[in-house]
Amino acid sequence: MHQWRIYLLLLLPAAFGLAQTRIELSTQTNGDFSRARATKPAKTGTILPTACSGGEVFFKLDAAAGQNLYLCATPTGNPPWTQLTSGSGGGGGTPVTSTSALTDLAVMLSASPNTLTIASSCSTSAPCNIRFGGNTFKVSAPASVTVPSGANVAGMVYIYVSSGGAITAFTTISQGLTCSGCAVVGNVSQFPSDSIPLATWTASAGFWDAQGGTDLRAFLSNRSSILAGMGVVVADGPGQIVLSADTSVIGLRVAIPANAVGACAQGNYAADTSFFYQCVATNTWLRVALATW
Repeated sequence: MHQWRIYLLLLLPAAFGLAQTRIELSTQTNGDFSRARATKPAKTGTILPTACSGGEVFFKLDAAAGQNLYLCATPTGNPPWTQLTSGSGGGGGTPVTSTSALTDLAVMLSASPNTLTIASSCSTSAPCNIRFGGNTFKVSAPASVTVPSGANVAGMVYIYVSSGGAITAFTTISQGLTCSGCAVVGNVSQFPSDSIPLATWTASAGFWDAQGGTDLRAFLSNRSSILAGMGVVVADGPGQIVLSADTSVIGLRVAIPANAVGACAQGNYAADTSFFYQCVATNTWLRVALATW
C-alpha cells in the first residue's frame, strides 16, 4: 500500500503538467506582453481573405516592407481590405515613395472601389499651385475619377496636370470612364510631353486595383537640356530660355535698303519683286536684278 502511494505522488506532477489553462484576453483589464518571447496579434499569409469582419487585421507576408498591414474597415467593400501605408500623400493603394508625405495633388483610392480622389487637400483657402513657365495655376477643389462597373472593364489611367493648369486623365479604358472636376481623354497610353504627371492607376473587373496606383509626383524637377546647334544660340535667363540665330552663320532678312550704303551687317539680305539685295560688308549693299527664264 505504501508503495502505491509513492507511485501516485510521482504521477501527480505529470498529470498537472499535461493540463492546459485557457485565458480569455477580452475579459482582462491589463495585458502586459513585454516579456513574451513572441507576439503575433494579426493573422498572416500571402493571400488576403475574400471576407472579413470590421476591426480585423491581416499581415501580408509577401508585401513590400512597410506596406504589409491591412485593416478591415468596410467588410462589405470590394475589396474589403484597406492597406495601411506610411505618409498621408501616398496611401490608399499607391506604393510608398519619398513624396508620399506630400498632400498636394495626391491621387488616392477612395472608400468606393470605383473612385479615385485627386487633390483632396486642395481648397480655396489652401490651393495647390502648379507652375508652367511664367504662369502659375491654382487647383482649389478636388476631383474624382470613376471607373464603370463590369467584369470586362479594365485598363490604365494616366492622371496629370496639363500645361493649361487642368487636371486631366488619359486612359486606355474605353468603357465610359468619368471624371468630376477634370477632363478625360480616351485611347491614350502615355503622358503628354508638356504635362506634369501625378499618378497612374490600373483597373480590372470594373474596380480600381487596390495596389494598382503609382505615385509619380516629383518634389523637384528640371527641364530637359537644350543644346545650341549650327547657327543657333541658347541663352538661359531667369525663368526663361531664349533661342536666337547666330548671325555669323545665318543671314537675317531685313528691310529693302534705300541706297547702296544703307545700314546693314555683313550677311543681311533683302528682296522685292525686282531685285535681290546682299550686304557684303558693313553698310555696303549689292543687288542683282530678278528675271524669269
